[in-house]
Amino acid sequence: TQSTLTITADSKTKVIGAIDPVFTVTYSGFVPGEDESVLAGVLRFDREAGEDVGSYSITPSGLTTDNYTITYLNGVLTIANNDLEGLDVSVTAIESLEYTGLPLEPTLELVFGSQPLVLGTDYTITYTNNTDAGMATVTITGIGNYSGTIEATFEITPKAITVTGLTGDNKTYDATTSVLISGTAALSGVEPGDDITLGGTPTFTFSQASVGEAILIS
Repeated sequence: TQSTLTITADSKTKVIGAIDPVFTVTYSGFVPGEDESVLAGVLRFDREAGEDVGSYSITPSGLTTDNYTITYLNGVLTIANNDLEGLDVSVTAIESLEYTGLPLEPTLELVFGSQPLVLGTDYTITYTNNTDAGMATVTITGIGNYSGTIEATFEITPKAITVTGLTGDNKTYDATTSVLISGTAALSGVEPGDDITLGGTPTFTFSQASVGEAILIS
C-alpha cells in the first residue's frame, strides 16, 4: 500500500505593498533514502486573493506519485503594516512659517518609497509648540496600512513689526549724530490678541553730522 506523504506550505510574511515572497513547502513522510525527486508533476501554489493587512491562505498542489498518498496542508501569508519608523519615508515641503498668533500647520508631503501617503487614510498628525516663534514639532502616526511614528521639525519665525510715532527733533549743528527724539512710540503689525508693552530707551543712528537734513537709518 502507499505510504502517506504530507506537503505543507510554509507560512510567509510581507509588508503591504511588497510583492509576494517565494512560496516553499516542507515534506514529511518520505521513506528513508527518498526525497522530493521521486515526485512527478509541478508544484504550484494558489494564494488567497487580497493585498490589505491580514492573513491569506497558501494552498500547494500539483505533485503526484504512485508510492505515496499525498496530503496537502495550507500555509498562511501574513501581510503586515508598513512601519513608518526606520523605513524609507520622506517628509517634504515643511517650510518656515511666520508667527501669526495662531497654531501653524505646514504643508506636508509624505512618500513611502514612491507611494504618496494620504492624511486621514494612511497617517494622522499632531503638533507640539506650533504657535510661538521657534522650532515646532510635527508627529506623524501611521494608521490603516501603516504603523509606527516619525517626527519632523519646522521653524516659526518672528513677525516683523514697525515702530511708528517717533521723530527726530531739529537741532543746531554740533558735529555729532545725536538728536532728541519726540513723539509717542506705537507699534503696527501686532497680531490681534497680543499685548506688547514697549520699554527701554530707543536709540537711533543718523546718516550725517553736517548741516542739512539727516536720514534715520536705524
